[in-house]
Amino acid sequence: MHAKIIDFLHRARVASGLHTVAGRVVVELGSYDINGTPRPVFAGAAQYTGVDWRPGPGVDVVCLAHEAPVQRADVVVCCQMLEHDPHWALTVGKAAHLVRDGGWLFFTWAGPGYVEHELDTAPSVPGGEAHYGNLSIVEVAQVLAQHLPHARIVTEYQRGTLDALLWARVDSHRPG
Repeated sequence: MHAKIIDFLHRARVASGLHTVAGRVVVELGSYDINGTPRPVFAGAAQYTGVDWRPGPGVDVVCLAHEAPVQRADVVVCCQMLEHDPHWALTVGKAAHLVRDGGWLFFTWAGPGYVEHELDTAPSVPGGEAHYGNLSIVEVAQVLAQHLPHARIVTEYQRGTLDALLWARVDSHRPG
């Protein structure tokens, strides 16, 4: 995870109103630490749980992200993994389900034009092939909005790195 992702997370935390993580529960989907982790951005959390499909550094719960059996959280983080996830739309839906009312979501992923990379980091799809697919901001924001129609969703695209960045604040409660 390069420095511009960490910088975005710090900026988004402040812009979204998450000034402190003290006492908060954080869940990270896609937490296997390959080249950096967002954990320091959320240091001081009361609880931080990392979920990934394979065991390794930064992983507390081993399962597919969209099947995470973890408790609801104040903050859900998902960095640089959606392009590797053949079930990315289910994962975005799971993140929306996991975040508590009044909570925050932070997503980053490789946007259109980003070169395929780390093909061995994705769970395989039927047929045994690794999955990789760049996603647009519109695709991810639309799926998130379907699950959280009242959330404030803010997006950013970094032309230099081709990263897609999104944070959401779930101020309005879910209907019903």
